[in-house]
Amino acid sequence: GASGTGTALAGMLQARGMSVVILEKNEDKCLKVSEMLPKCIVLKGSGTDHDTLKSEEIGEIDIYIAATDREEDNIMSALLAKQGGAKTVMAVIKSIDVKDKLENIGIDMLINPKSEMVSSALKFTLAKALMNVDITSRGDAQIIELKVPSRSNLVGKSIKSIGMFKRNA
Repeated sequence: GASGTGTALAGMLQARGMSVVILEKNEDKCLKVSEMLPKCIVLKGSGTDHDTLKSEEIGEIDIYIAATDREEDNIMSALLAKQGGAKTVMAVIKSIDVKDKLENIGIDMLINPKSEMVSSALKFTLAKALMNVDITSRGDAQIIELKVPSRSNLVGKSIKSIGMFKRNA
């Protein structure tokens, strides 16, 4: 969805070279987000509508993130996406109480925005690309090795130029 959280996450994923499709019920929000994120595909539709998910070939999607303003819609949408064949599904939830009750229902990751949702989703998304993690002997630095897909717009760029990591001053 084109919620604040969904839009921010879509922008970050797009900036990392990932192909992003946003489903949004509200036509005005569709137009606004398509202007904000011109490289994302924004479609009018609902993630809680089985026919919409089927027409968008949900079974071909690697990662599906339900990120509307409505927790119930996110849970339903993620379950429908999983049922439709999406390989990995995530749902944004606002209530920590709900998270504990929903851990084993088929959603791969339940994300609470107050728990740094964008950071968690990116770490989960990058998990397949993670090749190696080393910590220096003093424990004051980490070296992370990631495999970037050859079609990514990150190929050939320095870490500094993509702004992925910031130095703590």
